[in-house]
Amino acid sequence: MPWSLSQYNLYKKCPTAYKFRVVDRIPDPAGPAAARGTDIHAQLESYLATGTWSGNIREFTRRKAEVMRAETYSPEMRIALNSEWQPVEWKDPTAWVRGVIDAFRCDGEEINMGEWKTGKVYDDHVNQRRLYLVLALSVFPAQRAKIETIYADQDHAQSSELERKDLALEQDHWREAVKPMLCDTFFSPRPGGHCRWCAFSREKGGPCTVA
Repeated sequence: MPWSLSQYNLYKKCPTAYKFRVVDRIPDPAGPAAARGTDIHAQLESYLATGTWSGNIREFTRRKAEVMRAETYSPEMRIALNSEWQPVEWKDPTAWVRGVIDAFRCDGEEINMGEWKTGKVYDDHVNQRRLYLVLALSVFPAQRAKIETIYADQDHAQSSELERKDLALEQDHWREAVKPMLCDTFFSPRPGGHCRWCAFSREKGGPCTVA
């Protein structure tokens, strides 16, 4: 079963929650914040594809999207790789990792990407940029890749980049980072403040017996 960054982040937060969502496939209903994030993503994806605005995107993010459209970024670039970091079809049974990049452009020598975020800035966004740089350089023969996380509610952006000479080291990093998740058979709970928001918590009628 291929893994994704959202699964990895969930596992780091709580292996038990990861088991409920990914292994047991128990539905996790989206709250208002997630629904709004989906709506903003849809508006920006539509603009990149059609050039027509809808909704009420803030000026900072609107300008970013307008530059991307002028530079012919593509929306929703899907990448699936096997365990040897070779590209495969999205539903290929050998797919090992998958990612969907919100905005993507490759001009030969350089890859440029954008990710839209609503709400606050979180530490795990750094990991998203780090992984997506690896995914992109594993598929396209560019010499460098750059990615920007654009915060639609904060009028703020953060960026990261990766040179091809460092790609193998980053691939090794991710192979080791996800090994505990992919090899786990116990999925021990990791209670904390996040339990208050967990749809699987006992308080919310979920199957968790710890919180």
